[in-house]
Amino acid sequence: MQFYTPFLLSAFLCASSYGNEVLQRAKNHLKNQEQEMAFQTFLSSLDASSAQQAITIEEKQLYDKALPLYLDHADLKQNSLSIAQEYGPIIKKHPEYHMLTFFVAAAVANAGAYEQFFDLFHSAYAAHPHHFLAYKTLAVIHIKLFERARTPEEREMQRQKILDNIAKAIDRYPSDTSLYKMQIGFADGPQKAQIVGDSLNKILVGNIIIPRIDIPIYVQKAVETKQYDLAQKFIDKAHEWYQVSRLLTRAQEYLDRHKNN
Repeated sequence: MQFYTPFLLSAFLCASSYGNEVLQRAKNHLKNQEQEMAFQTFLSSLDASSAQQAITIEEKQLYDKALPLYLDHADLKQNSLSIAQEYGPIIKKHPEYHMLTFFVAAAVANAGAYEQFFDLFHSAYAAHPHHFLAYKTLAVIHIKLFERARTPEEREMQRQKILDNIAKAIDRYPSDTSLYKMQIGFADGPQKAQIVGDSLNKILVGNIIIPRIDIPIYVQKAVETKQYDLAQKFIDKAHEWYQVSRLLTRAQEYLDRHKNN
């Protein structure tokens, strides 16, 4: 059990009350169809000062079962529906299962139920602010703000927040292949070559199997940054994952064409 001095308890309750007040303002913006303000306000309601909470054996078993379904991006809509249907009732019965809540929060967000997402992610984040799903979800929120940015300066600021959060998510869970796709997708400017190179090298060193359909994207980004040797290593590694693939043949032809020009 956690004990607080009167001062600390008072400070904790004030912080919690403030966070809930800001959360309600974010939901009010959603109701008024002010989505940009809603996400900006929601970000300011989050408090990362909490210590990482312990996870029970029961929740860990459920989390480990849900994780492969979450990581399977082949049918995002159907998988999100499956997660919401199977694990939504469980976290309703066990609101203390905060790590499991991250999955349901992502599922309802994919369905556009942002008010429900705000409530779920807010509670999960307070319990596990340094979980890879906390950082990944923050990156996704900043992507939404990036898409609504009105000036180049605003877009660049959001881009950096996206990349910072993705990098933290990768550090904590490097097996989520969607993180690398997001990372190289938002790599731009002077940092682009380094980010693309770092991303590909982590994939190669970790032998992280990239979905077959995404392989040309990585090769293209390596070619764009003139990292031809790295692109070749990536294709060679992909041949270990998928021995026969037309996509790999086309990726090799694309690399050879640009490398020899």
